[in-house]
Amino acid sequence: MKKKQIVRTYCKKKEDRNDKDCYLTPISIIKQLLEKEKFDKNKRFLECCSNKEKHIEKILIENGYNNVESNVYENDGIDFLKWNENKKYDYIISNTPYKNANDFIIKCMKVSTEKICLFFPLDYCNGINRYENVFNNKLGWKLSTMYVFVRKVMLEKSFIDKKGIYYRTGLGCYCWYIFEKNYTDNTKIIWIDNNKYVLGSRDCNFRYDNKNKKVISK
Repeated sequence: MKKKQIVRTYCKKKEDRNDKDCYLTPISIIKQLLEKEKFDKNKRFLECCSNKEKHIEKILIENGYNNVESNVYENDGIDFLKWNENKKYDYIISNTPYKNANDFIIKCMKVSTEKICLFFPLDYCNGINRYENVFNNKLGWKLSTMYVFVRKVMLEKSFIDKKGIYYRTGLGCYCWYIFEKNYTDNTKIIWIDNNKYVLGSRDCNFRYDNKNKKVISK
């Protein structure tokens, strides 16, 4: 496939994106967040824009976080932007739709009380509107940490193995944005080495079989 064809394939127009701008979060992406970031297991978690696989909720529960609620946005659940702001959660962990990123982040700040972890493209740290209204919000929140993935991530279901762990790379650079209430220190940038989960990489034991369209052992 030529470079121009690759760009056209992965950089979709807005009208060609999937319904509600929902993309699957690989299980390994969530696990690597939990390996880096600390949470109180006795507090309340919300996955505000889950899809039907509920990867984030399942991984949290598997790791001993039992007080977790998922809003299955993909299945006509409650539109999080219309969520009752009186219903509070200590933590929000989510991969929200990207098209209304600013609105979703601000909504999270109004619903969460301690920490927000959102999976967004790396270039979402740019933009004057986001700088003025999100990163310099008046709600008492600050971006504490950016966990940047060393290898790029492909979020289309067809490029993730059936177990949801391994994935192919694309053109998108992603990171977990961690916002904390009343945080006063400088923002930290921490890299996450995800090479072992990238299909076909030297550290991964699996590859994608293009002919049979499935993940196989090397």
